[in-house]
Amino acid sequence: TEHLTLTPIMSTDILSIKDLQAKRENLVYMARSAEVAERYEDMCKIMKLLVQWDGTSLSADERNLLSVAYKNVIGMRRASCRTLKEYKNSDWLDKYKLLVE
Repeated sequence: TEHLTLTPIMSTDILSIKDLQAKRENLVYMARSAEVAERYEDMCKIMKLLVQWDGTSLSADERNLLSVAYKNVIGMRRASCRTLKEYKNSDWLDKYKLLVE
């Protein structure tokens, strides 16, 4: 059996692929991989590349990936805000809140 070495693929490598279908499949694969790894910020960036293509519309599966990515990123930020609200009336909190928002 062959041993497969995984190396990070840069978005510029994906975007340089000439075959549009292969490019799309690679981006979807990367988005799914980011989801499994719970790297939702990365997933958002990958899905943004897919959405920004001219003349293409997203499939139901791709729309779902987009939704999952943004829902989880926003969910994490909302959870952070809820946690910070528990520590009202502190100087350090006000300064940190400005950084988070």
